[in-house]
Amino acid sequence: GKIKVRVKPKSKSKGKGKQRKEERGSSYDEDEDEDDDDENENENSRAELEYMMERHLRGLYRAAREHARHSLRVRLRMSPESSRIESMMVLPCLTRDHVERTPSLRHSYRDIWKRLMRREQETGRTLKVREVAATVMESLQDLAERTVTEDGFVESTIVAQVSVRCREVFCVWDLELDEVVQGDPLGKVNDVTHLVRFEMPVRMNVETAELEQGSWQITDWDDLLGGNIWFL
Repeated sequence: GKIKVRVKPKSKSKGKGKQRKEERGSSYDEDEDEDDDDENENENSRAELEYMMERHLRGLYRAAREHARHSLRVRLRMSPESSRIESMMVLPCLTRDHVERTPSLRHSYRDIWKRLMRREQETGRTLKVREVAATVMESLQDLAERTVTEDGFVESTIVAQVSVRCREVFCVWDLELDEVVQGDPLGKVNDVTHLVRFEMPVRMNVETAELEQGSWQITDWDDLLGGNIWFL
């Protein structure tokens, strides 16, 4: 059956709330050359990356570029061929933004697990399914009341891991050594599969149960950030 979380919305503050960003999509096909310094193109690319990639992942690539921009030249062309969802889960009543604004919320789900362990210690036995469900729902109710927005929405997160098969050309030149240190200098096309992690926030109106979808955002790929996990 459907799980319902009853939450009273916080009192609204005066003034209009911030408008939600519209969902945007983008394809990625880049042959990077540091000599190409078209300002308009760079501005558009940065704007797209703001929507496409989570800031920690952007920061990783920005730091790598700043560190090696005068010593390495990278060529990358990729064409996605197919994709498959490997896993998907929902994190009720919690989003990355919640945790960034209120760091104490980061361990909310770990705290639910600890609460279950304490219940088992108190009873001296393994909890029954209905007892586990009741404890989890009570904890989620508390979490929803802590995170409900002023306009009466409870926000949750959908996390998906997707394998993406690509046709890819990749090559790294060491400018100081004047030689290729990774990849194929002749531009050989390879079949490569990347594991990409996406997140999308969703909002539910506590009065009408109306759902609002956010935008998918890339939060990690090939475990460069160890999953970029923020909820444990």
